[in-house]
Amino acid sequence: IFSKAVIGDPIQTGTVSKGGSVLSLDTVLRHLNDHIDEVPHWMCIGGTGAGKSTFCRLVLALRVARGEQFVILAGKRTAVFADVPSIGRDAISASGELKFDKVRGVSRALLAEVVRRDNTPFDQRSFGVLNIVIDDASILMSEIEEVVQLARVVGLLGREIRMRLVILT
Repeated sequence: IFSKAVIGDPIQTGTVSKGGSVLSLDTVLRHLNDHIDEVPHWMCIGGTGAGKSTFCRLVLALRVARGEQFVILAGKRTAVFADVPSIGRDAISASGELKFDKVRGVSRALLAEVVRRDNTPFDQRSFGVLNIVIDDASILMSEIEEVVQLARVVGLLGREIRMRLVILT
């Protein structure tokens, strides 16, 4: 879980297309951040270099500025989040096998946090918001069952336990 100092300041320029119309990036960011209960989870789909991670950084910067925390799970060893703490795959073994032990371990810890939050009585809940970013989601979800379970459970319960899911693929 990381804090404001890691993300930096948001850049609010550019445009995003929606159903043929173009919205300013500022409008999209404001909607994702000011109407968080209407859009508690979101997914960004695009090819390599399309700007998914850059867009994610912009959204997270505004959320972290409000005191929210984040965890980034990445399918690659180094990612565009290289300057931001993230948990990625392990080094390839001598036999060429991809390993994801670190990501699996953090996913299990996050699942335990879901259980803790869900089992806390409603009148005793005072959780901070935790944003969970799954970068390279197609890789991680095909390799790690715990990531699939985490996405399913947070997608279902996230709003009431103050956990937000961001999927990049």
